[in-house]
Amino acid sequence: MVHRIAHPEDVLREAQLLYPQKFKEVSESGFMDEFYKKAARMPGVMEAVKSGGGKAVVFDVASGTGRVGNFIKFLSHMDFDYYCFEINEKQLGWEGWKKAVIGDISHLRAEDKAADVVFMLNVPIPISGIKNHLLEGGRLDHTKKGMLEMLDLAIDAQYKLNLLEGARVLKDDGIIVVGGKYVGQKQEGMQGNLADLPLRIKHFEVVDVDEDAVPAWRRYGIDIEKPTFLLYSLKKTGEVSKELVSFYEQVRYTALEQLIRIEGFDDIMEGMRKARKAC
Repeated sequence: MVHRIAHPEDVLREAQLLYPQKFKEVSESGFMDEFYKKAARMPGVMEAVKSGGGKAVVFDVASGTGRVGNFIKFLSHMDFDYYCFEINEKQLGWEGWKKAVIGDISHLRAEDKAADVVFMLNVPIPISGIKNHLLEGGRLDHTKKGMLEMLDLAIDAQYKLNLLEGARVLKDDGIIVVGGKYVGQKQEGMQGNLADLPLRIKHFEVVDVDEDAVPAWRRYGIDIEKPTFLLYSLKKTGEVSKELVSFYEQVRYTALEQLIRIEGFDDIMEGMRKARKAC
């Protein structure tokens, strides 16, 4: 019997459960070292850590074991307060100088304007897993194209909500470093997409990593074609308004509400459940 999804919140919840949970196998492999090293060297990071005199505050969102923190410590030769935010404590490293904070990365357990630097590297958007599963099914008919349109709206809204949460916990003179898979993005286009957010792209860099990162990511459950990743830094340009956050929460909710009304969506989710069990 196919399980019926009745509410948008159920899509978010189930997508989280079905998303791969063993990122440690990727981050600890060493194949991504160039990515983490470049992230630690992004303009503004070393300056913030060194000027903090041992008291700089660094947040690593969806940190895994906190690899970027290791490179910051190695490159700066400085102490700093390093907080690893993770929804899954099994992914964390447990070195004593790393402070673990368990919880939803969309709602960080931190005060406003608490961090000098916020890293958001390979932050998962679990509903993107539904999109990937949909695309793996081959040619898209009219119905599946409708699902894809709603998923794209929800994914974009979640991406912006993540950035807004990063901006909320960032000091006014701080920096956010974002990183992820490179799929041909251009700085101008990305800045245009963020036009209504109080964030401005300051530095944009494409990073090639070890080719063995590709099969490592595929074993993890995320298909990538090339070992090429993107890093960019953001400066805060204003306050994060509750109205803007509410707007994108509503966009996400409405898109998912429309998605679950499309005939055949429950079958797509059932296919994902079966594929997950088979792994």
